[in-house]
Amino acid sequence: MMNMQLNISAVRKLIAEKQLTQKTLAKLIGVHPQNLSTILRRGTCSLKTGGLLADALGVAIEDIWKEG
Repeated sequence: MMNMQLNISAVRKLIAEKQLTQKTLAKLIGVHPQNLSTILRRGTCSLKTGGLLADALGVAIEDIWKEG
C-alpha cells in the first residue's frame, strides 16, 4: 500500500479555516478520531485516505501533499 507524506501545516490551516474539529473531520472521511490524530501526528496516510481528506477539506490532493 502506498503512503503519502502530508503537508501537516497546510492540513491544520485548512481544518482551522473550515472550523472543523478533528472528530467531525474524522467522521467526514470515515476514520476513527484516534486514527486521524495518528495521521496528523505522523504526517502520513494512505493515498486513499489522503484523497478523502482533500475532498473533505475542499482542496486538490496536491494542496495537502508534501513534496519529497
